[in-house]
This record gives sequence, C-alpha cells and structure tokens, in this order.
Amino acid sequence: MEDDGFTLVTGRKAGKLADRKFKKTENGTHIRVDGTLEEIDKSMSSATSSIQKSGLSTWLREKIDNLMTEKIQKIYLIGNGHFDGSREPGAHQLALFLEISIIFDAQLIFQDPVCSPAELQWLQTKNVEIRQKIDTEIDLSTGIPTILVMIHGEHELFDGILKFNQKIENLIVIGNNYGGVDWELSKLREEMPRINEFFEKSIITFFPEIYEPHGSAFSSTVIMSPLVE
Repeated sequence: MEDDGFTLVTGRKAGKLADRKFKKTENGTHIRVDGTLEEIDKSMSSATSSIQKSGLSTWLREKIDNLMTEKIQKIYLIGNGHFDGSREPGAHQLALFLEISIIFDAQLIFQDPVCSPAELQWLQTKNVEIRQKIDTEIDLSTGIPTILVMIHGEHELFDGILKFNQKIENLIVIGNNYGGVDWELSKLREEMPRINEFFEKSIITFFPEIYEPHGSAFSSTVIMSPLVE
C-alpha cells in the first residue's frame, strides 16, 4: 500500500511468470531483464486473445458509444508500463486499447518512459504514435473526441494534465476510482482539488470487477465522462 492509499502493482507481484523478468546481480541487487521482440509478440498475442475472449473490448465499446456522441479520434495511453510478458498488467491494458483503437479507427498515442527499446519498436510496427515527451502538456481543449487512459496512473500526472487544460471538451478518462475510500483517506486529496472536481462533475462507470486472465490489470478502474456545463 502506497502513501496515497492505492496499491502499487508491480511486475513481481503479477505472478510467477513475471518473476523471471528479474535477475540477481553480483552485488545482490535485482535488475529487470527486458523481453525480446519475439517475447513481446507472444505476450501481446496471449493478452489480445484474453481480451477478446473476455468480451471486455465489446463492453467498453458500448460504454463509449453511450457516452460520446461523436466518433473517437484519439486515444492517449499514459503510463501503461511494460508489456513484454503476459503476466504484466500493461500487456492486457495495451491489448484492450489497441482493440478499441481499431474499432473506432482512432490514433493510439503512447507515453511511458520506462518501456524498453524493443517495446517501443514493437509499438511502431503497430502504427502506434510514441509521445517522446514526459511532461503533462497534453492538449485536450481542441474539442477532438479523445480518450485519456491512465489506469493505475500517478495522481500527479493526472493533476498536471488537468492543470494544463483549463477547458476540456469531448473527453473520456479511464483511470483510478477517485470516489473510493482509498482516495478519501489519501493525503493527496486536499492537495489536488482539480481531480476531485473533475470526478464529481463526471458520469462514472465502473469497470467489471472481475477480469479473470489478470486479476489486477483493471482493478479499481472507472470511466469518467465530464458532464457538459
């Protein structure tokens, strides 16, 4: 449990298959071993199959259609994490939004500085735009129908994005549940009033509680659709 009240999901916690992603060095520390392109292909193929069999992409498409009157054109996937193993939460999250981007014929834009060169190379083969900047200056005020995805995302990043965009239109955010007891008890709640205001003025739809292929990939995740004032 982190200081903000949310549980941190790491590769090591994700399961035995993720454990092999770490190796012990001579000085006793553990370092991550990045997956190869072949391993990434295998991981994403497995995760995509799981997403399709679960029906989650179909469920999400219906929710988006109900919330957005115009066709989605952009999807920002921020802080997704590694996806070079099928037990990585990021593999299932990326698989879901690759599916959604195909369904809506939308541009998928990916930002996460932790990803390996092989992971970035794999994304390029899928025509995913890689945002090289690591700032929060993502312009969401253009009115272009957009989805911002920050599953298990850092609160500071979300707050920074909201701070940069004084006016937001045609936006759906998929991220942390800011209406739960964890956030209510978090010391960050009072420091980030923009998050509270955004959540309180949004239509909230909870993700399904159970996604059997990976128990933590979409835990405590909601869809936030701001009400038009």
